Amino acid sequence: MTYPALSPYIRKFGQKFGQKFGLLLAVAALAGCTQNFIDGLDRGAERKSLNATMTPDGIHLTVPGCPDWTKPTRTNYSNSVHSNFGCADATNFGLMVADPADVWAGRNPGPADGTYAAGAIERYRKGETKPLLSGTSATGATESGGAGESGGAEK
Repeated sequence: MTYPALSPYIRKFGQKFGQKFGLLLAVAALAGCTQNFIDGLDRGAERKSLNATMTPDGIHLTVPGCPDWTKPTRTNYSNSVHSNFGCADATNFGLMVADPADVWAGRNPGPADGTYAAGAIERYRKGETKPLLSGTSATGATESGGAGESGGAEK
């Protein structure tokens, strides 16, 4: 029996004691003990990560505390990552997730609608597609992408 979502120490203990340990883990989960199953990418010891924890109440996301200025920003000869590395990414991703269970396991996309897809292909072949918007912006920025009269290069 393997325990892929557990720490190496607990996994080794579980392999040593076999099925009895699996039952013990099930009882511990029912009792409210938690285990982090999603760890951050291994890009250094200080990398901030988004953790998903399963409890009897459901799945909960834990975002890192940001900013973390415990490590100085001067020259780093050990080539290790800064303590803030990945902090904003993990926090923003955690705040955008509507259902924490989606981080645990993705949703089933359901059956594909073949009739709708075939109709779209047929409209494309006949040239009945809608043209893309041109010369407009959904964000209201200037067409040149510059700062207008308030800054930028001198005229």
